[in-house]
Amino acid sequence: MSNPTPEQQRWFTNLEFLGRFTAEERRAIWNAAKQDDAVADILMLGLAAQGVMNDGPQALALTADLVLRGLLTEERRTQILYA
Repeated sequence: MSNPTPEQQRWFTNLEFLGRFTAEERRAIWNAAKQDDAVADILMLGLAAQGVMNDGPQALALTADLVLRGLLTEERRTQILYA
């Protein structure tokens, strides 16, 4: 994933950021959190934040981990972060 241009950098409220995921993706992440403490921890930290900068370390790490766990594709990660 390349670095975003300044025009692509965005601040999201948690609701805005979660709204970038499809309902199916959110359900899959929630269900994975029930089975995997690491996913639950990621989800809890994300929800505790006041907001999300799309190119910030938390958003990048969260979405990269979701890709590694098969909960997102790399293409969807890019769309969620930068579309």
